[in-house]
Amino acid sequence: MIKEQAEMLQEDFEKVCHENGIKSAFGFFIDGADSAVLAYHKIKDNDLMYMINNLVLRIARKQNMSPFEVLDKLKNGIHITH
Repeated sequence: MIKEQAEMLQEDFEKVCHENGIKSAFGFFIDGADSAVLAYHKIKDNDLMYMINNLVLRIARKQNMSPFEVLDKLKNGIHITH
């Protein structure tokens, strides 16, 4: 995803949130080339920490690992595959 596309997605995401009275939100978008962008609207650091926590727990369950094993793999830069 090129920078201009990511910026346009961010603007559109904020517009949709505003038009629909959404207080805060984030979305993770992946295009056909596996490029990704995180769009957000008034997100606090605690909200992002909660999202990261949920993602780590989801990966751990899916990969039959402990959350600590997932964090260790992330720390060492090893990608988990299914």
